[in-house]
Amino acid sequence: MASETQTNDSTKSLRNLDSGKGLVFLHVPRTGGLTCRSILQQIYPNSFRYCKTANVTEIGESIKQLQCLEFHSGEVDGETIYFHHNIVLPENWKYFGNATVFIMFRNPIDRLISHYYQILESRNKPRVMKLFQRMGIQFPETIHDFIKLPYVHNIQVGFLSGHHFSSKKIHSSRELERAKFFLTDLKPTIGITERFGDSIRSLENAIGRSIPNRDIEIKNRHPFRDDALSLNSATREYLKEENKLDDELYQFAVQLFEKQLKLLPTLPSNDLRFYSLVNP
Repeated sequence: MASETQTNDSTKSLRNLDSGKGLVFLHVPRTGGLTCRSILQQIYPNSFRYCKTANVTEIGESIKQLQCLEFHSGEVDGETIYFHHNIVLPENWKYFGNATVFIMFRNPIDRLISHYYQILESRNKPRVMKLFQRMGIQFPETIHDFIKLPYVHNIQVGFLSGHHFSSKKIHSSRELERAKFFLTDLKPTIGITERFGDSIRSLENAIGRSIPNRDIEIKNRHPFRDDALSLNSATREYLKEENKLDDELYQFAVQLFEKQLKLLPTLPSNDLRFYSLVNP
């Protein structure tokens, strides 16, 4: 392949646009997904869609027709699900076609704390109220209440296993191995929240397109509050133990991410500028 460099016009591609490949974005909760969504909506202004079905045949047709399809969660028949829960099964990978798959991971403890503040901020929204009612769990008033809930740990492993945290506690190595198998055999483009700039550069290279606006707002940011910052060492050890499957998956993803970066073509220094409208 010829040497690839970014042109002065940031709307031009890093490589040929006509690759015939669409993008599937697997949006893990609290990993920078809304920021990624806003980026993808810039890149694919006329062909970005949010998946609202779990039917693999319908998903396969959407992937063929669209340039970008995002998978996250939603309600179906009174149950909260991940819409990708069927297509992540190995026997259904064929429905991805030749699409590029992109997924972000985050330090498990930071992700969990961030998840709590998102839920806390949304506590009066009907979907959140219904979620806790279906789970038969009283709403956690503090972060200490939240981390004691059995379902809120190992969310990233659960995500790649297709299990929404409201439906199943993730505690076995079988789910972890399934998640690792997905990463090694399907070979998605991996992003790491703590390395967001490099993650977006990897995405740009994978899809052959650049973000038109290089000034990127970090969306849906929830700064950690005093009760999270003051978690003592014993509590953090508890969190680490409870999320050991997620931690192993995260470390595994970071290793793959580092290898992925080494395969990138030589690019100019990163010109992405990130900002937030939320005070830290």
